[in-house]
Amino acid sequence: MKIFKCIFLCFTLLGFSCNDDEDIWEIPLNSNNPVIENITNEVKFKFYLLNEQGKPATSFKQGENFNFCLEMENQEKASNLRIVDDIYKLINDGFCKVISQTKGVIGNPFMSVNCTDNFRTFPFYGEDKQCKIIIPWIDKNQFFSSVPFCFDVAPQPVLAKGVYYTEFSHVFSFYIPPDSPDKLSSSKKIGPLTFKINFEIN
Repeated sequence: MKIFKCIFLCFTLLGFSCNDDEDIWEIPLNSNNPVIENITNEVKFKFYLLNEQGKPATSFKQGENFNFCLEMENQEKASNLRIVDDIYKLINDGFCKVISQTKGVIGNPFMSVNCTDNFRTFPFYGEDKQCKIIIPWIDKNQFFSSVPFCFDVAPQPVLAKGVYYTEFSHVFSFYIPPDSPDKLSSSKKIGPLTFKINFEIN
């Protein structure tokens, strides 16, 4: 099952700010562009919030659920590029965490990864060159799964009216197995890259 897309190059878009010193890609509040989208080292990254109509947004009505969406796309022509299993560290790097401008950390919609599959790498080339992870803020199920990820749900409240942000910083790792027995494997790392989206509940 396809689930991914990958990451970016720093340039300025309308309503999108980039801090070169700290490698922070940020969407300001009330931006005309609700999507972070950039390419770096032949990987395209997109990070955005989806409203209940499935559209990227930074403004939501009180009581409205929303989703965090991270997309990665391999634009490298080399075959057999793979995402290594430290992608799970996203949960430790702030992915999907909501922070109030006035009250501090509100929480995260999942507690931990809960998968039984014993695998080391995920295909990231050919038909599987796109990877997409979608996580809802509020989920009524005991577990939600975004294959190959399986997350324990951490029940969260409806957000009160106010200004919030979500931010995470991660080093994305990729593995290239040798194409013949006499060659060595190689790898590449992208980051740390920091994504930040300011949003409001009104």
